[in-house]
Amino acid sequence: MKISHGPDLGKMTNDQRVTPKPGLIRRDVGDELFVLMPDSTVHWFRNATAVALWRAIEAGGPTGISVSALATGLARDFVVAPEDALRDVRAFVSSLAERGLAATSQPPQNPEGGD
Repeated sequence: MKISHGPDLGKMTNDQRVTPKPGLIRRDVGDELFVLMPDSTVHWFRNATAVALWRAIEAGGPTGISVSALATGLARDFVVAPEDALRDVRAFVSSLAERGLAATSQPPQNPEGGD
């Protein structure tokens, strides 16, 4: 599994998987979310869409959640056009990766050549 830490938005695929980096500590405070990194850097998610996307990424488990699944959930839950949701998710995931909060990877290849 190839892992990237700062995906180029132009190269990010819809099936790319997103996982939170290990060792992060999350704290919910009302409708907001704080994520503490091992080096004591704190990231504060204040808007509802960022909090919802982060929670979905965490819920993706060890194999992660795909960019397309994040976009589908965003479009559904926040009544956003699918193409806008996909664009916003790609930018959010790229920002997380650049800050060291998340990693992206390609899905495992099926040895039989299917999906």
